[in-house]
Amino acid sequence: MPPIRFELLRSDGAPVVYFPASLPLYRRLWCQVEVMALYLQDGPLTRIRVKGADEEMLLQTGVATALASIQACEFSACPLKSRLTAPVESLQGFNGVRLFSV
Repeated sequence: MPPIRFELLRSDGAPVVYFPASLPLYRRLWCQVEVMALYLQDGPLTRIRVKGADEEMLLQTGVATALASIQACEFSACPLKSRLTAPVESLQGFNGVRLFSV
């Protein structure tokens, strides 16, 4: 998969933080977005955007939408559900779910 870029945005749409990444499959994008939303749930950044190598937008969502997606997950052993209210320090590397390498 070509390199992608995660962008964290303020409510006005201005990108604040960029994370270059490489994921083996596009289907893993949403899981990464959900993990990022866990980190951002109480902060000032409200949206996550993912762009491809040619600057095309692959995905854009609100942090609240990604958190609601975790809550609605039907997988009974979903490792993210138990982290909806966990401290940020406890999120890295739990049950095999990690943020991508930057």
